[in-house]
Amino acid sequence: MFQLSFLNTSILFLTLAATVPILIYLFVAKKPRQVIFSTIRHIKASQQRQKSKIKLKNILLLIIRTLIILLTILAIARPAIKSPIFNKWAKHSPTAIAIILDTSYSMDYLVDTRTDLEVGKDFIKKINDKLTDKDVVTLITSDDEWNKLYANIHYGKIPESLLGNIELTALPTHLNDLVQLANDKLKETQLFNREIYLINNLRKQELPEKTEYPLLIIPTSDKDDWNNLSCQNARVEEDFIERKVEKRLAFELVNHSPYEQSDVVGLLLVNGSIVAEKAFNLNPFEKKTEYFDLQTDDPGWYSGFVSIRNERLQFDNKSYFSFYNEQNPQIAVISDDSKLPLPLSSVLGIYTKRGSNVRFYREDDLAYEKINDVGFVIVYDKKELTPKLRFLLDRLKEDNIGILHLPSKEITSNWQEYYQTVLGLSSLEFQQEQLRISYLNLYHPIFSIFEKSDQDRINLLGYWKGTLKGNANTLVQADTIPLVLENKREVIWLFDLNNYQSELLVDPLFPVMAYRTFLYCSNLSSLQTTVGQKITLPQNQVLLPGGELYTTNRSTYTVKQPGIYQIPEGKEENQHLAVNIEYNLSDFEKLTVEKHNNIAILDQEWESQIMMSRTGIEIWKHLFFLVLLLVIVEIILVKHQESRQ
Repeated sequence: MFQLSFLNTSILFLTLAATVPILIYLFVAKKPRQVIFSTIRHIKASQQRQKSKIKLKNILLLIIRTLIILLTILAIARPAIKSPIFNKWAKHSPTAIAIILDTSYSMDYLVDTRTDLEVGKDFIKKINDKLTDKDVVTLITSDDEWNKLYANIHYGKIPESLLGNIELTALPTHLNDLVQLANDKLKETQLFNREIYLINNLRKQELPEKTEYPLLIIPTSDKDDWNNLSCQNARVEEDFIERKVEKRLAFELVNHSPYEQSDVVGLLLVNGSIVAEKAFNLNPFEKKTEYFDLQTDDPGWYSGFVSIRNERLQFDNKSYFSFYNEQNPQIAVISDDSKLPLPLSSVLGIYTKRGSNVRFYREDDLAYEKINDVGFVIVYDKKELTPKLRFLLDRLKEDNIGILHLPSKEITSNWQEYYQTVLGLSSLEFQQEQLRISYLNLYHPIFSIFEKSDQDRINLLGYWKGTLKGNANTLVQADTIPLVLENKREVIWLFDLNNYQSELLVDPLFPVMAYRTFLYCSNLSSLQTTVGQKITLPQNQVLLPGGELYTTNRSTYTVKQPGIYQIPEGKEENQHLAVNIEYNLSDFEKLTVEKHNNIAILDQEWESQIMMSRTGIEIWKHLFFLVLLLVIVEIILVKHQESRQ
């Protein structure tokens, strides 16, 4: 079976030009040359013979000219003929190939004695052996940064030195984007035969709906499941015990396999030293929370990771954490009153460890030099916002000192304007009504410790009702009414702290929320993010997990690998930031392809199944040769006719 296809199909519309000679022949009449004969009989006989010859030659010239135009356009369109018959040929037409090597951390899975990535590199070497100096090849990985440097077009074979530069990435590019890059590279080659090879471990992922060229998936193994464990979401939790806060390190263990796991060893590393070790048991597909006790006797940053031992896939065995331990926190309270509501002062006593660390300031005591050494500031029941206080608040925000606002029931226009500017909150008015909390922002650091079950179960009595139109984060909400807002470490509580009939003030949620708000405003909360996110660099510098100091002219940096980052802030000790991976690659479900004309999964005999598009033989050169022959024939016919005339 033969199949004809074209490389430049867009030019085929020009084949309509082949009708031009026919139109000229039909509508443009050629006047016969006048010839004077001696007799009428000779005139008629000569006209009849001349007419027949001219008609035959004109039809022949018409066919030749039409074929010249048609074959020229077809040759420019780069036609090729495909047939299984050509499989027996030892040689093939030049072929363009794009190889996509999956370098996501899932390729770190150990099969027998080698990882999937190592097997994939060997497959590339085998493909390399099949290429000739007439072929064109491009190597693409899941790492976008690597592709920018090395995903170039090579004539002949891939330099094996490139394989040594390939490493796993914690931030893989989506397969659709990789296939699109492969398509673009293949188009640059201007070769007819084109194929894309995807080398991966057959982990299920979203495949492109359409591919311009055949996408052949070459599996690095034939396994149907994984024997994988992961350690996730390491975090510091505080328990209130006898007016003290006990810290512990919580983390989650996940068994991603259908097999029971016994005596899984987990360890806790803090500030470079292993401080604890335990053994755990996990049922098939079980996810559970475990704990390590923490000793934090000294002030300063604590950072490290929790890890488990699982040789199959080690990339997801660690979960990093960081937090700051403040031994003597200082709090400034700006208020017209001399004391705080009991629920708030109780939690402050636990946080500061001594009452003398909470310092009150009235209007006549306000001075930046007196307050700039505190952890954060509480503005409580301050009825007037004077220019002096406004200047002080703006100066505190410039120095990244957190502020907790507890508004007065009598809100002046100056405070209304301030809340509108800073938090996008307008038309505040106190309401002595009951509300039921319906939403907690579990993605914010203050509430990340809570569960969904903590929502929609607590009533409060007395609140400030306002309209939110700004960029502030809503942390607590009752229906459409915001109750706790935050913007750049400036927090406002819009519920009454003096009404002790409010369920919120006696619920265990309140002291935990208050304590974590203090940590957040003091910039002492656990600092975590994930790969791919941007972090702010106050001094345009960051110390990478490997110890290298990275300097940039930008104020942000996109983290690309897990670990502990240190961010200089102008203080004696750098801020520590824990960066973890997204764990969506830790699960394994086998990929299947159903009824896709251009995508196929190859088996273990894949070497004999690739490069099938090489059976296409380009014929444009032959067409141009025919065009040349037809031009020569046309010239001969025209010259012959002219000589006869």
